Amino acid sequence: MTQNTKKLAIVTANAASTGSNLLATTARRLGYEPLVCLADDKNAASIIDAADAVIYRRSPKTVELYKNIAMHLTNRSHKQSLLRSLESFSKCDSYTILSRAHVPMPKSEIVTKVLPPPWLPGVVKAAVGNKGLGVTLVKTIDEYNTAVAKCLDAENECLYQEYIEESRGADKRVIVCGSRCVAAMRRIAQPGEFRANIHLGAAASTYEPSSQEKEIAIAAVDALELPYAGVDIIDSDEGPLVLEVNPSPGYAISEITGVDIAKEIIEHIMNEANA
Repeated sequence: MTQNTKKLAIVTANAASTGSNLLATTARRLGYEPLVCLADDKNAASIIDAADAVIYRRSPKTVELYKNIAMHLTNRSHKQSLLRSLESFSKCDSYTILSRAHVPMPKSEIVTKVLPPPWLPGVVKAAVGNKGLGVTLVKTIDEYNTAVAKCLDAENECLYQEYIEESRGADKRVIVCGSRCVAAMRRIAQPGEFRANIHLGAAASTYEPSSQEKEIAIAAVDALELPYAGVDIIDSDEGPLVLEVNPSPGYAISEITGVDIAKEIIEHIMNEANA
């Protein structure tokens, strides 16, 4: 690396995680200098400001840390990128933006208090969560009340979505990078499980999304103004629906599809930084 080598900040809660190591290794292979920075580092904002581009690895426990970092960033581009990322990581904020952009989604409502459910069955989702955690299928009023109360104990709102029975515990994860669909996989949940997350044991296989699926995936990421994201799409009797958008997708899809997602993401954001 030389003094003129472009720098990529990788902000994470765990510098030893598989995703963080993969990004750092890929950045070096592409000729960039990775600056791996812990989200709770008191110098995080200064490290990010000094980088040409930044990747934020997100999880529920980093949200407050990232809000603090955003207040101290002086690089306007990096700050806006982080704020958009935080907004999209909230399922409630994300739903509001996607709804305004007319991205097709399951019928949804933001819930702020325990009241009778607007419909059943449905899916209660914690406002901030990933890997299928904080997501509960409810079929009765008591199940709904319990799930909502649990979410509202931790945050002031949660998302309630219609349960799309015809999706049958399957979805498609589409990786969008720079308004392009670069990889996709189909995931099928374990028997008795409705969440099709690999972390919960779902089976995955490579998948070629339809033109309509590509269109709504790109529309969702563009509406959230993200440079890249993983978009979860389910089948319904009305056509494909965007279930949610993950601004910090995992890299297991690379093993399924053979597409180097870390390389795609890094090359895109570094090219954008150089534009």
